[in-house]
Amino acid sequence: MATDYYYILTFHSTADVIQCEKHLKSHCRCAVMPIPRELSDSCGLAIRLLLSVEEDVLSICQSLPVSASLYRYYLKRQDGKHPVVPIKL
Repeated sequence: MATDYYYILTFHSTADVIQCEKHLKSHCRCAVMPIPRELSDSCGLAIRLLLSVEEDVLSICQSLPVSASLYRYYLKRQDGKHPVVPIKL
């Protein structure tokens, strides 16, 4: 199922990214990626969740071992930027 957005987790440190990646790999498909410019206020790395159902994303994020921020990142640009919607965990 193709969507026009995906979910991104951001963290305060690279160590948090690595720790969460290990945790998430046992629950879902994910990938470490450079943080998009629209979210460039943290450590430089983010995790892209390869899930399309928001309830599944929220359920998995509640079990994270460290603090993270979750965003819905839209692929289609508006006014030269990708729209980003923060999602409360």
